[in-house]
Amino acid sequence: MTLTTQDADNSKEFEDYINSAPNTNYISFFKKISEYKNIPNNTWTKNHVLGYFVFKFNSKNTKPYVFKYNSMAPSKSFEVFQISKLGIHLSQDPIIVKNYIDWLFDVKLVGKKISSISALTKSSNLEEFKYKFLNNLLNQTLKRSDQLSIELYNLIKNFNSSIKTYGDLAFLYNSNPKLDVFIEISKVFDLTKLSKVI
Repeated sequence: MTLTTQDADNSKEFEDYINSAPNTNYISFFKKISEYKNIPNNTWTKNHVLGYFVFKFNSKNTKPYVFKYNSMAPSKSFEVFQISKLGIHLSQDPIIVKNYIDWLFDVKLVGKKISSISALTKSSNLEEFKYKFLNNLLNQTLKRSDQLSIELYNLIKNFNSSIKTYGDLAFLYNSNPKLDVFIEISKVFDLTKLSKVI
């Protein structure tokens, strides 16, 4: 099945998946999971989280992620099962899950290849993330010495890689809130929280 122009624009990175899908249910499914990049990540469903996982996997590996197609119904697929399991063992909050996926690929697995989505639900990875980051993500009070989330650090590092804590970021924001980098940061983080950093 070929893509329409609009579908291709929205699903370009998933085009190969769509064109090789085993049935129309998977075609719709791949189009749906590719929408993760067009909507705010705080509104992501588990399908969008899966789309983001596939994006991160494909950007870090030489070979694209291979879906198992263990069920002809995508909702019962191995991949959706793993994302659901992640929601149970980590969080249903898509922002926390996105932070976890970013940390897993950008920090924990740097230089390593994974072959399965099961790495997401590996207990040692989950426990390490919970211990190091989850408390800060859930805590409404940000301390000056708290490390920036992976997502925020990835946004700010090209501007100034020495900004690593919420205190550093709050200082920069208070001294020059009109910097272009804060436009990008505001898409994923409530900048008013920086005024409450203690």
